[in-house]
Amino acid sequence: MRRPGRAFTTGGWVLSACALIGMAVFDHQAARLYAVLMMAGTCAGAALHTAYAMRSNGRERRLWALTATALAFWGYAEVSVGVSAVIHGVAPGRTVIANLVNLGSLVLAVVAMLAIPTAPRTAAGRLRMILDGVVATSALLGVVWALALAPMIRLEGARNAIFDLAYPVLAVGVLAVAVIVYTGQAGALRGGAMRAITGGVLLVSLTLLVEVIGQVAGVTWLRPVVLDGYVSSAWLLAVAPLHELPRETEREWRPAGLAADLIPYVPVVALLAVCVTMTSPLVWFGSLTVTALMARQFVALRRNAALARDLADQAVHDPLTGLPNRALFADTLRTAGPRSILLMIDLDGFKAVNDTLGHAAGDHLLIVIGQRLSAVAGPSALVARLGGDEFAVLLHGRSVDEASVLASAVLAACAEPVEIDGRTAVVGASVGLARGDSLAHHADLALYQAKQQGKSCYRWFGEELVAASRARAELVAELSAGRFELEFSPAGEARLRWRDLGHEEILEAAAEAGLLTDIEQAMLTAALSRHPGDTVIVPLSTDFLTGHGVVLSRALAAHPVPVLIKVSEVTAPVLHTLRLAGARVLLDGYGEIPLGTRIADPQPSDSCAPTS
Repeated sequence: MRRPGRAFTTGGWVLSACALIGMAVFDHQAARLYAVLMMAGTCAGAALHTAYAMRSNGRERRLWALTATALAFWGYAEVSVGVSAVIHGVAPGRTVIANLVNLGSLVLAVVAMLAIPTAPRTAAGRLRMILDGVVATSALLGVVWALALAPMIRLEGARNAIFDLAYPVLAVGVLAVAVIVYTGQAGALRGGAMRAITGGVLLVSLTLLVEVIGQVAGVTWLRPVVLDGYVSSAWLLAVAPLHELPRETEREWRPAGLAADLIPYVPVVALLAVCVTMTSPLVWFGSLTVTALMARQFVALRRNAALARDLADQAVHDPLTGLPNRALFADTLRTAGPRSILLMIDLDGFKAVNDTLGHAAGDHLLIVIGQRLSAVAGPSALVARLGGDEFAVLLHGRSVDEASVLASAVLAACAEPVEIDGRTAVVGASVGLARGDSLAHHADLALYQAKQQGKSCYRWFGEELVAASRARAELVAELSAGRFELEFSPAGEARLRWRDLGHEEILEAAAEAGLLTDIEQAMLTAALSRHPGDTVIVPLSTDFLTGHGVVLSRALAAHPVPVLIKVSEVTAPVLHTLRLAGARVLLDGYGEIPLGTRIADPQPSDSCAPTS
């Protein structure tokens, strides 16, 4: 459930602006107006925070309990002087107890502010947080010492001004902590409860320091601004529960961006500005040195940040094509809506380009294809290279008809010839499209069907593909268990069958599942043992014959029947293996190869011959 925080915060700023105008125009009623607004803000805030603490649990309950207590302490301090201010028009001085309670509210606010973010996980991150805190605190103390504390001690003495000194010193610490928290939580602070809490604490600390410095300097025109600063901070803290708290993943203190680099320098710049007003040349030279060191460090920080961005960009982009890689694509796909459409693209014939023209030519081809896909898809689509010759295009807000037109354009773009060093490379593409849930899985199924239909086409995902995918998975499971049917043609050729699938489809599924060698070995054994005739023809792949000559010899020796091994192509090593095993060779589409046939091994090409 969304909380109505923005509306209340906007109303709070409008109220603060009205209060500032009212206290400036009706100066004689400023004490009464200020007292009413402060008592209402702090007491109502304490009640609201208490209510949210009671209805929350875990860390949220602890947080709102702390802020409720802080506002209750502040409310007590305001009521102790506010009632009299409303009645008499003049606010009396606070008692010792009221001052202690008021200071305690600041401490509790800091504790609550620190309860939201978590410390960095790395030692370097924790060290940076500590050093930023030391820099901010020491610089602010220097500024406040020069502008307020030292003059106050000279006028009143340290013992007489103990509470007057305690407020600015505590405000410096609170301000430094708020600055550091804000620096490392900028991402989580946008529009959230953390922003309201940290902003309120920052504002009350700054207002307190401005008030003290104005009193020491005798600047009276700051009084309405100071009063409005307290009102604004009280109401900003009061409405914090109406905002969302940062999620668990956003809680880590992690500075990022230009603002995070600049904010810790602000107190140092203020200290340098104070130092420049002094008359000592040594202070001037020291200030100039520190300024130069700060500038040098800032330049180094920005350079390191740029390098980090480059590394992060490389981590999510393909180094060859510059397109988003699989990691970035997967992250984007997780947030895809129900109307998103995915095109999975696989190049046809890319391996032949690599084998004939070389890998450098293949890389150039992939770069050109990536550029063509980006041009065809347009700037609103995410075009990614998933690896090898696989690409993907993720569309948002496109219709099915528009996606189909794009798929046709993708096929045409991929089919255009590519000139590479005076030679021409030509590839095709198969495209699978899906829309709705399980985009990647469904688009993969559609891509598989596109390849099955002859390649160089596109196919949309449909329920029939789910059935086909389930049937293919069932077939693979059956083949893994060795369950398949073996039949023989009238000529005695062994053929595999499973339900309505034929021999070639079964072998294709076995090859995809990495079971081809096992299936062919099982088929060989079964054919030799089951065939009732005098001659059996067993079709085997070249890969099996190349690496399993021993298996073939043992199978033929165990089943001494006339055997013809049918192959689609014959090389010298394959022919040698078959003859050692005592098998006759039947070349598909040609016939039996005579025993005396010799097949020469391939010789080196002329390009490898030495030149004279």
